[in-house]
Amino acid sequence: MDFTQLSTECFDVNQFLIAHCKNTAFKQEKEVAIAALVSRLQIYVEQINSTLQKSSLQLVAIMPQAIKEVNRMLYETRRLAEKSCELQTEISRVHHDTEEYMTSLENMETIFKKLQLAKYAMHESDGWSKIVVELDEILDQSDLNGSKEKFCLLKKSYFALENMPGHAEREAQLEYFKNKIEALATPSVAYYFEIGNVKQCADLANVFRIIDRFPQLKQSYRTMHKNILILKWIKCCETYCETDVPLFFYKMLTEFIQNQQKLCKLVFSNVHEIMDTLCETLVELRSTREYFVNNLLKKAENKFDLLTHIAKIDIQFNLDVMKKFTDQSINKNKLYCLNNAIFSYFDLFVEQYPEMEAANAGNLIKDIYVEYTDPAEIVRRLNNYNTCILKLIDDAYERCVIITQKNAMDKIYTVLKKTIAEYIHVYVEVQNMLVLKQTDMTDWNSLQYNINLMQSLGEVLRIVIQFENQYSRKDVNSDFNVDNGSPCNAAIFNEGEPHQLVSADLCLDEKNSELYLSLRHVGNVIHGHIMKTILLSIEKQLLKINYSVNSNYVNADLPDCSFVPQEYITQVGQYLLTLPQHLEPLLLIPSESLKSILCYCKNAYGKGEACADVLLNLIVEETTRLYVIKIDGITSLSPSGAKQLAVDIEYFGNVLEEIGIQLNKDLQQIIMLLRMPLDQYNTVSIGYNLRLVTMIRQKRNIVSC
Repeated sequence: MDFTQLSTECFDVNQFLIAHCKNTAFKQEKEVAIAALVSRLQIYVEQINSTLQKSSLQLVAIMPQAIKEVNRMLYETRRLAEKSCELQTEISRVHHDTEEYMTSLENMETIFKKLQLAKYAMHESDGWSKIVVELDEILDQSDLNGSKEKFCLLKKSYFALENMPGHAEREAQLEYFKNKIEALATPSVAYYFEIGNVKQCADLANVFRIIDRFPQLKQSYRTMHKNILILKWIKCCETYCETDVPLFFYKMLTEFIQNQQKLCKLVFSNVHEIMDTLCETLVELRSTREYFVNNLLKKAENKFDLLTHIAKIDIQFNLDVMKKFTDQSINKNKLYCLNNAIFSYFDLFVEQYPEMEAANAGNLIKDIYVEYTDPAEIVRRLNNYNTCILKLIDDAYERCVIITQKNAMDKIYTVLKKTIAEYIHVYVEVQNMLVLKQTDMTDWNSLQYNINLMQSLGEVLRIVIQFENQYSRKDVNSDFNVDNGSPCNAAIFNEGEPHQLVSADLCLDEKNSELYLSLRHVGNVIHGHIMKTILLSIEKQLLKINYSVNSNYVNADLPDCSFVPQEYITQVGQYLLTLPQHLEPLLLIPSESLKSILCYCKNAYGKGEACADVLLNLIVEETTRLYVIKIDGITSLSPSGAKQLAVDIEYFGNVLEEIGIQLNKDLQQIIMLLRMPLDQYNTVSIGYNLRLVTMIRQKRNIVSC
């Protein structure tokens, strides 16, 4: 039996007894089971009491020894505490004595240093006057090396006497000797810089560093070489052909960079002075270079070629300069300033460039108007004009890239957009001229001219798509970029707004572009005139419709075979049957440009059907519409007139069936309504188009019930 559960906090006697009774091997009486359990519990208690008694006896036996050990530990602890207190007292005493001794030592050290400094200052003060006299004598002898060494001693003495009386006088004397040494060294500096003697220049640079005049040495270097380079510009202007002057001048500047790099690295520890010299030279020559290019422009026959030539030279020089400094640790600001100095003079012409492009584009449009003679001749020559416009766009783009590094792209976009809009207007005027020459009958030559005009307009659509993509904002890069040597004339063109980017896909939404709206409008006008030209004969025949009561002499009781189609509808039918043979040569295999403009202007052409079939369908739709309008204009129909009209419409339907087109649903219903018996009209017409039912009822004079 497990008695450990008797010691748990949650021990329950009842649960314990119940569990014990359930686990009994034999089915005994409850009293017997409980009695047995009590006996076992009494034995367990006796065992526990025996164990406790043994443990108590052992504890009583060892207790005196334990108490003795505890007392001994308490004694040792008190002894240790007393020793700790004595040690802390000793440490405090030693610290106090040591602090006093260290303070005394520090005071003595300070006094000793002051005495040494005073001794050194008195010694230097005695030597200052001697060094001054000696340095003055050496300078009178123009001994630069000797004066450099003496000046070092004088400078050392100056700093030693910095806190001594008479500092202002010594400072004035030091500045005096700096000026005399600089004056002595300056002629040699100019000479050795000019001949490029690296060793001597380095020695002189050391002298200028010692006398704290190194910035003045840099200024002397820049000034001397700037004057030399300006003289080289003047010499180039006198020696070479005017258009070659920039090329040879830049060649001299490149040679200057190459020759001076070793000297500058050794003397100045970098090549910044070369860059500063170039910047100062080019900035000083800015007005001169502007005047030079302006004179060339006045003489030039082709100003674009001249500006492109000069811009290419500038860009190439800029790239060459960048290559010279590729491996150098160059300050980005200096690089930016150098780029700006190279191109800044050209900003004047870059700013004028869009106006030049506008004038050039305007002349092209004027030439087209000047050549206006016969509209047919203009239509034949429009492809040549398209080529000229495309060339203008491509050439302007290339010029803009070279002359302005794409910074004028927004302005050129605006100029060319206006030019293309004016060119699209030429198509409007040509179309108007073709309309004025239109006769009352269908003119197949005029139709040919209109289709050719439409095809040329398709080429214009291609040109506009290319133009929008080529001059899109993503292609404009007006930010300064050291890596590609982009010029710094971007500030002139920072007000441009980004324009709509149009993909080459004709199905894109171009509703926000004025050019695309103009093209669609002109294309619809031309297409409308093509249809009008074809419909002239049909409209003329439909004017002959006459269903007056007096003309309907045929007996209404006769069968349908007694009625024959009237002349107007047979003429229309014969015309429609011959129409495919006129349209197929023109539209059977349309050019890509014609197909694109037709699809762009009319969605019907973009469904995969042949263009000739689409146009024929459109003609039939328009003919049907006109026919319905004419039928609607008939005021009254006799019974025989109604039969005649039904026969005419059926004939029209047969003609359409011959060319593969189904008769319009409205006309089909009109045929049925015209053939209905008068007395059954109101009941049989139920379910038909209410408007048509009402119209035919009125024409047949049927009373509605």
